[in-house]
Amino acid sequence: MGHGSAFDPDRDIPSLEGKVILITGGNVGLGKQSALALSKHQPSELWIAARSAKKADSAIAEIKQLSPAVQVRFLELDLASFASVKTATEAFLSSVSRLDILMLNAGIMACPPWPDHGGFGPSGGIQFDTLKSTATAMSTNDRYGQSKLANLLFIRELAEHHPELTVASIHPGTVNTDLQKSNDGSWMINVFQKVVVPLIGVSVEEGAKSQLWAATAKGVQSGEYYVPVGVSGEGSQSSNDKALAKKLWDWTEKELESYI
Repeated sequence: MGHGSAFDPDRDIPSLEGKVILITGGNVGLGKQSALALSKHQPSELWIAARSAKKADSAIAEIKQLSPAVQVRFLELDLASFASVKTATEAFLSSVSRLDILMLNAGIMACPPWPDHGGFGPSGGIQFDTLKSTATAMSTNDRYGQSKLANLLFIRELAEHHPELTVASIHPGTVNTDLQKSNDGSWMINVFQKVVVPLIGVSVEEGAKSQLWAATAKGVQSGEYYVPVGVSGEGSQSSNDKALAKKLWDWTEKELESYI
C-alpha cells in the first residue's frame, strides 16, 4: 500500500459483522473519524471510551445516525488515572465476551507536566519528585518524544510476548485536529500548531486512514511501525533497540504490579 489516498476505508475495510471494537478517545478527531468509518462496515458493537459521557454523547449520536444498526456504547475512561483504567477494564470485560479491534487512539500533546496520583505523566513521562531539585527539567518536546519512543518499543515487545495478536504502532502524519489546540506556552510550539499545521496538515479523514488500515488490512506485520498509509517506517535507532524494548517491558511490569 503506497502513500496518499490509495487506501479507501469505504472500499477496502472488509465486513466487520459480529466484531467488537473499542476506541479510546473515540469522541473527537482521529478517533471519532475512525469510529464513523468503521461503523459503516456493521460491527456488532462499537465502544467509545472517553473521560465523560458528556464528551462522548455528540459523537455517539453522529455514529448512530450514520449507522443505526450498530450498537454504539460508551465507556468512561480517564487514562490519566489508574483507578479509572481499572474500573473501565472491569466494566468492559463484564459486558463483552470478545474484543476484535482495540484502537488506542486517545492522546494529548504539548502539555505541561501533569502527573496522576501514581506519579505518571499522561504523555508517558515519570515524575521523580526526589530528583526535581537537581535534575534538568525535561522539555515538552522531550516528554512527547519519550512517549512516542515508548509506544514503538512496547509494541515491538508486545508482539514478541503475544504472537497470537496482531499489534502495530502508526504515525498518522501531520493532521489538523483539536490536538493542535493544546500547548505548554512555548511560542515555537504555539506557532507550529496554530500557523504551520493548518498550512501543511492533512484532513482528519485523510489522517485516520493509517490507523484504519492497521486495524483492518490483511498483511499487517505484528510489532511493526507504519507511516501513511501502510508503509513500514524505519524509526530511530533507539526504537529498534531490542534490549531497550525488553527493559521497558520489564520496568512496566514491575511498576504496574501494585495496580493490577
